[in-house]
Amino acid sequence: PARPRADARCRALGVRLGGPSTYFGERVEKPWLGEERRALEPGDILTTIRLMYLSSTLAFFLFALAAFVLKELAL
Repeated sequence: PARPRADARCRALGVRLGGPSTYFGERVEKPWLGEERRALEPGDILTTIRLMYLSSTLAFFLFALAAFVLKELAL
């Protein structure tokens, strides 16, 4: 279930993650996430954290608004 979120973050940043990995000495083919439009940079970590906070804040206010509207409709 974490894959859709990771894929969305990769697309938002324009980078590609994932791909083949090695576990206990064995190569495992895994899908790539996102499209590589540019190379990763150290600042991408801070950008990802900001995106996380922004999306969490927006979700909070959206659900709070939905709860308020539903409560008002129930009265």
